[in-house]
Amino acid sequence: MAASPSLPRATPRRDGRRRRLDSAERLERKEDLLRPSPWLGYDREQLAAHLLARGALGLAEGQLRRCVWLNPFEPRFKARLAWCLHLEGKDGSALEQVRAGLAVHPGDLELRRMLVRLRPGSENSGEA
Repeated sequence: MAASPSLPRATPRRDGRRRRLDSAERLERKEDLLRPSPWLGYDREQLAAHLLARGALGLAEGQLRRCVWLNPFEPRFKARLAWCLHLEGKDGSALEQVRAGLAVHPGDLELRRMLVRLRPGSENSGEA
């Protein structure tokens, strides 16, 4: 099978030799070329849910940010990212994600619930 011209199998290094890309790097480059797409991000969301359940909040945040970047059409990704940021104590960033999601999807129930939870002065804003 011939390599795609837009997905090189190797990248130049400082010494002039080429370094082979591993499969994860090739997958990320392919995602980058396909975005934004309503079909991307769901596998990363599942990984993020697994990481959240194990308390790896920073890793989960990274996966969820990639989900939102790859597929800005899915409001659930913004809600999950907001929840992760809330668990990390980054309520300001979480509120930004919720507002960005509601700007595009004003009727999304999960985002509306997150807005109520994160609103300053809310009795639920301190709970995790």
